[in-house]
Amino acid sequence: MERDGETVKTKDDLETVKGYPKPGSGTVSPYASFRICNKDSEEAKVEEEDHQTLKAVLLLASETSINARVGADAVMQSSLQQENLILRQQLEAIFQENSLLKQAVVKQKRQQRETEDQSQELQPLRKMIT
Repeated sequence: MERDGETVKTKDDLETVKGYPKPGSGTVSPYASFRICNKDSEEAKVEEEDHQTLKAVLLLASETSINARVGADAVMQSSLQQENLILRQQLEAIFQENSLLKQAVVKQKRQQRETEDQSQELQPLRKMIT
């Protein structure tokens, strides 16, 4: 592993490389990548401003990403609601068509039964004629 041009072989070597803290060493600084006490106050202020700017940029990027996701979710939800409405309308049309077909089948069976009854009534008359 290499850090700032110096080769680091073990985790213990990290402390010796340009004042970087050892990972998990519990430094007081909120920014574990550097120690403010090793820098003069002007440089520390610049880095603090850089970190504040970076945080602001990251927060803005996160906000933009979240808003885009929320917008995409709203569009998807609207699309799903439209699709759901269309499917409900299609289902209602299918139920109406099914109801009409059932009525047609009942009517056809009744007509067939009437035709068979008439045929049964005519059967004795046909026998008498022949």
